[in-house]
Amino acid sequence: MALNAHFLIVKTAKEMANKLFEIYACDNLIYRTLRARGEITEKQARHRFVNRVAPKLYEDARQMLVACLSQPDSQVTPTMKDEIAEALIADAPLRANRMVAKERVLSTLH
Repeated sequence: MALNAHFLIVKTAKEMANKLFEIYACDNLIYRTLRARGEITEKQARHRFVNRVAPKLYEDARQMLVACLSQPDSQVTPTMKDEIAEALIADAPLRANRMVAKERVLSTLH
């Protein structure tokens, strides 16, 4: 996966995609069929899913991190808040490029 977002944004998006995979794996006939035939392992399927879905979750990851900034210090430490704020600031120019690319690229994959 190309790094066109700050590391913390990517990490958060991957965690979100991993959680979504649990829903996908339980409720997807194609996945269950491939697993039953032994054509794909859970690890392979998870890896492919996360790498494909995580970039689509960058904005959701940013929103989740922004929400962390308003949490009490007992839940999100000031040090963590500083790291999150720095990540969001560093990601801003990358985000602008993501938005421009998204507007200009026509893809049938999404």
